[in-house]
Amino acid sequence: MISILRQKVFIFLFPLLTLLHVVVIHAFAAGGEFYWRSQSSLSLEYDDNIFLTDENKVDDIITVLTETVRLGLRSEDFDAAIDVSVGYAFYQDNDDYNGLRWSINFANFKDYPLSENVLLDLDGYVSLSEEPIEPDEFYVSDRVGSRTQYLRSRAGAKIIYAFGEEEDLSLGYSNILLKNDDPTIEDSREDRPFFGLNYWFDYHHGFSLNAAYARGEFDFSSDSDDYVTAASYIWRLKEITRANLSYARTDKNFDDGGDDYRFQNMTVGLSHQFDDSFSASVNGSIGRLPVFQARPLPGKRQLLFA
Repeated sequence: MISILRQKVFIFLFPLLTLLHVVVIHAFAAGGEFYWRSQSSLSLEYDDNIFLTDENKVDDIITVLTETVRLGLRSEDFDAAIDVSVGYAFYQDNDDYNGLRWSINFANFKDYPLSENVLLDLDGYVSLSEEPIEPDEFYVSDRVGSRTQYLRSRAGAKIIYAFGEEEDLSLGYSNILLKNDDPTIEDSREDRPFFGLNYWFDYHHGFSLNAAYARGEFDFSSDSDDYVTAASYIWRLKEITRANLSYARTDKNFDDGGDDYRFQNMTVGLSHQFDDSFSASVNGSIGRLPVFQARPLPGKRQLLFA
């Protein structure tokens, strides 16, 4: 099981590491330099409900010792790093859950200039933890009653071609993997290619279009296909004031043939940039939520789209 898991993580991260290798070579050719720094931390946490249960709550004191090393690459117009953290969690009473925590995270790999008009974004992390609530911006997993370890990885890359000051075309791909030690909690994998376009017809009138396809594969639930599209019209009153009208739609189709649904949303917004450090915006939206029958799943899982 461990060897298979390592193979899967390697397969998912290999394209990202290959692109990172290209970035390193390119940055060195442009006069880049490596740097590193380390940090040690000791945390003490009291948790009054370590299993997130409504009844028969169990409390504990958790001590975590962590060592973090940042490996960075800096050039004239680029500064990015990889953060490697290794820690160990000690439970005062429930010592069966004592164990290793580690993570590898790509930081600030945004807008790397491959050429005058071509930029590269890299996004990736892999982590091993027993924490029941994941610190992840896309997924919130609720492992009620369990503190078994799980591994989460995400790898993604996006190529951006800029053909104007605020005009660009982008293509990208991301992969998200979840593997649990607990066989009663669902493992999952998502593959998502996506596309984006920003275009201005003239000074006042702009347009953006985004599309994505996501293939989700799950242990217990039905596998699914998501088709996501979003379009926005942007009206620039002046350089610091803009209004927008946006429409977004998601079609979700399950392989088992049932409970397919469509979600639609319309948004109107107005934003104003007062200075370099302060801006304000107001938005209103109306959407048609999907209506579908409850699906009996082992545990609870919520997927959040950004």
